[in-house]
Amino acid sequence: MLLVHLKRVVKLGELVHSPYFGLLDAMAACEIMDPKMDSGYQNLTNLLSEYNINSDLSYNNVLAILDKLFCLQIEWFFGNPPLQTLFTSYYLHYQTPQLSYNSNASNLIFSYVHLIRLSGHFISNQVTEEGQFYEGEDFSNQLPHNVRWSQVPPYDEAKWVARSEELIMNIVDGLNIRDGILDQVIVRFKVQLLLLKICWGFYGSDKNIDELRGLLFESLELIRGLEQAYEFSESLVDSAFNFNLSNLISGQVPPRPIEHWDFAKVKQNYKNFLKSALFITNVVQNPFGLTPSATQFCGLSLDKLLKSYSSAKNCTIVQVWLQSLLLNRSSNSSYFGKLPAQEFIPMYIDWFDLSDEGKEEWTGNDYLKPIWTGVNTLMNEGLVNYTKNVSRQRREGNKLVRKWQTQVSNIMQLIQNSNLRDYLSSEDLLINLSNLIQNFLNYKKLEIMETILRLSFSLNLVNSRKDYFVNLIYLEHVLRLNHDLILNYSSLSNL
Repeated sequence: MLLVHLKRVVKLGELVHSPYFGLLDAMAACEIMDPKMDSGYQNLTNLLSEYNINSDLSYNNVLAILDKLFCLQIEWFFGNPPLQTLFTSYYLHYQTPQLSYNSNASNLIFSYVHLIRLSGHFISNQVTEEGQFYEGEDFSNQLPHNVRWSQVPPYDEAKWVARSEELIMNIVDGLNIRDGILDQVIVRFKVQLLLLKICWGFYGSDKNIDELRGLLFESLELIRGLEQAYEFSESLVDSAFNFNLSNLISGQVPPRPIEHWDFAKVKQNYKNFLKSALFITNVVQNPFGLTPSATQFCGLSLDKLLKSYSSAKNCTIVQVWLQSLLLNRSSNSSYFGKLPAQEFIPMYIDWFDLSDEGKEEWTGNDYLKPIWTGVNTLMNEGLVNYTKNVSRQRREGNKLVRKWQTQVSNIMQLIQNSNLRDYLSSEDLLINLSNLIQNFLNYKKLEIMETILRLSFSLNLVNSRKDYFVNLIYLEHVLRLNHDLILNYSSLSNL
């Protein structure tokens, strides 16, 4: 019955989808007895013309498509291959009879895809050329469906970015839609333009760290607008968001449903992505005087990291960026050592998923044991009910602020007056850090939980026996970031 049904619904040549299939290919297919190839040939243009769609998409459909592309893009940033993410919908940038390029809706889609292509170009170009990584499907210049990243010469990168921004602004300004929908369109393009500039800042030929940090801060501010956009799109999941781009190309109806996107997860991934990138720019901004002789302690080489990319589930585009930036600090990539990129980005580390040896190292050290116990207690107990014993907490808060000011001042004094290599033998540093973190734990405050974890992780790195220099750089970076927070945290007394 199945064969009878297939014979009735499947036309001759429908399994052949290449316009380049000719007589020579057909003869070769007959010789190797490939049923898919020798089943016949029909011109692809004629086949698609039967399903020509003349009407424009609604703006709700357009917003849903843009959101799907953004979700797929973020999934790629977090380690998933583009063939299973972006490129399931990516070949829309080819002009087809189904989408009239003169329509506003189609203009928006094509322009949005153009930004994604350009962002992907900067990443792919850096990985394949500077990283000398040509294997694997993730960064191949030639992909299925004839999909290519935009090919932009290095000397034209700035012009392409500026031209793209001008193009998008002209298209958005020309839209004749109500304000509510227009705001939703604008916030999506702002996010994508910022992502493009961030990719350009990391992977473009001219890297400006200060400008890049400004873009990252601007992106973090835009999160609020992005959240509003997702709240709007979430109502479309059961209708327009189930619209599948591949069905639009093939003309099949009704559209095949896609999985329900976890918008909260995508937003958090995007926020983590930006924070990680910002953290990288802080590390590489060179407040530590990195020199070629010192960088031998820094990181895994870009080439090795990229070769491990295809198999490492937790290796992300952000980590590749980190290695790329570190390599650009030196003219010789051979200076770099063995530190995995994950140790630079603690938000990707399961803090308490330690091996037995790791736990023994924590609990067996006089300085680390109270930290380990306190952090475990903090995480197990969860948030503290701050409404209890308010007056006692005020008094303790005043005392703790004074203690923190003294202890952090001592630590910063050590940093300023000591050679980085002397950190390892500085018992005073470990004592001060241990006391500082213990006081953090005694006063369990939500805003400083991340500081507790970062300082604990830093102290563990410093106490380890490998990659001393990079660990110390990270430790100093954490202290610098939290210096003002701790010294000016007088608001504790008002709890």
